[in-house]
Amino acid sequence: MRTSILIAIIGLVFMVIGFIVLAIIDNVLLSSSLFIIGFLLNILGILMINRDIENLIIKLEMESNKPGPEDIKKRPLRKPRRG
Repeated sequence: MRTSILIAIIGLVFMVIGFIVLAIIDNVLLSSSLFIIGFLLNILGILMINRDIENLIIKLEMESNKPGPEDIKKRPLRKPRRG
């Protein structure tokens, strides 16, 4: 989760640097390339955050579906088959 947030923050920094370069140096090629790199990093970070959230939801569902001690006691005992 930390790496995905870090990637999204780095993407925002690249986008801001792209705007600053455009305003100060007036270099369109450098600023647009920095902006595009930042935008792609933001998309990657958002996708990673979504994947982490889905994994957490799956873990929570697995934990909630585990039988409790009372459920285990109520189960009928299986007799071994002789064959």
